[in-house]
Amino acid sequence: MKIGIDIDNTICNTEELFYELANTYMTSKNISVEEFNDKYLDDFYIKNILKIINNNTLKPGFREVFEKISLDNEIIIVTARSDSYISGFDRMTEATKAWLLSNGIRFDKYYGSCYKEGKAKACVDEKIDLMIDDDFNNYLACKKMNINTLLFDDCEEIQLDYSIKMPTIYPNLTPKQRVSLLKKEINKKFAEIRKEEEISDDDF
Repeated sequence: MKIGIDIDNTICNTEELFYELANTYMTSKNISVEEFNDKYLDDFYIKNILKIINNNTLKPGFREVFEKISLDNEIIIVTARSDSYISGFDRMTEATKAWLLSNGIRFDKYYGSCYKEGKAKACVDEKIDLMIDDDFNNYLACKKMNINTLLFDDCEEIQLDYSIKMPTIYPNLTPKQRVSLLKKEINKKFAEIRKEEEISDDDF
């Protein structure tokens, strides 16, 4: 059996580390989120991408699951990570493969620059039997190509950085109350999408 596996927020907690480093970067430069996204994102990535790759940690329980599914199956990494994603840094694939192997994640093949239709195409070309991913857009793209996809449904476990992602339209709520409200809204919207797309519990 061929199993495709995404990396960011599937194998490892990339988003949590990104926001931690981004918050430190913005604080050091005294800039807003808007300024960060518009003017400083490339500089941030060039200075921090190796930290994000090398200091990432496996998601809780992933190693145990991986040891079981990798025993008799072919493991194929299918990720959006790309050597051309960051201007001035062309060692994304090299660094990522080294990190995977250093963390005991062996793989038979590696596909980069794959997102949405690109990820679905890689799965079709490779004849992948099951794709494991955290991104709903990838799920929809794979579904259209009749690819069995396991989508992580962990909105209740979502960790949000207060200074970057917290909504400010509820000034009377504490940060934890805002997170709770945002989780409810995410799950409500996700339930609506699942109904519209006729996604069953078997897809998770």
